[in-house]
Amino acid sequence: ESGEACVGRGSMDRIWHGRAFVKPFLALGATRNILVPRTGRDVPFTIENVPYTDSHGRETVTFVRTFALPG
Repeated sequence: ESGEACVGRGSMDRIWHGRAFVKPFLALGATRNILVPRTGRDVPFTIENVPYTDSHGRETVTFVRTFALPG
């Protein structure tokens, strides 16, 4: 285990969602930082990949993608 994180940057061509009935689920997921309830084009993002050993001794990786949505 190197213990080193990897950080990347990019641009998402399009962030969108389906019909209106989907929006409440996206809003709920957003409270846990799971889903994105907003839309946009050419949205910059950062992704951080962090390896670690969990409390059960398992090697795992966390992937965190953060979007820079306007507003």
